[in-house]
Amino acid sequence: MASARNIEIKNRCKILIIGAGMAGLSAAKQLIQNNITDFKILEARNRIGGRIVSVQTDSHKVELGANWIHGVLGNPMYELAMANGLIDIVHVPKPHKVVAATEEGRQIPFHILQVSSNFISPII
Repeated sequence: MASARNIEIKNRCKILIIGAGMAGLSAAKQLIQNNITDFKILEARNRIGGRIVSVQTDSHKVELGANWIHGVLGNPMYELAMANGLIDIVHVPKPHKVVAATEEGRQIPFHILQVSSNFISPII
C-alpha cells in the first residue's frame, strides 16, 4: 500500500480556494489582479455561485440565494452589477415592502422582522 508521501500529487498549486461562491471567486479575482495565477478553486457542487442560485418554475424564476446587495464599498456583487450596467447610481430607491419567510415558506410577520433588525443592526 502506498503511503501519502509516495503518491505523486498532480495539479499541485500554491493556493487552494475552497468554494466557488462569491467569496471564493472574489479571492480568485484578487489573486489574478495581483498577478498570482498558481491557484485552484475546489467546489463541491457541479456549479459555481455558492448561495446564489435561481430555480425556474413553470412560470417564474425564483431566487433561492443572495437576493439583494448590502453596501457598496468592496462588495463584489455591487461591483459585478455596476460592471454589467445593472445599477443606476443616480436612482433614488423607492419605498418597498419587505417580505421574509421561514424555511417552510410561512411568511414572518413584519413586527418580528423589525424587532430582529433593531437587535441585529447595532451588532453589524
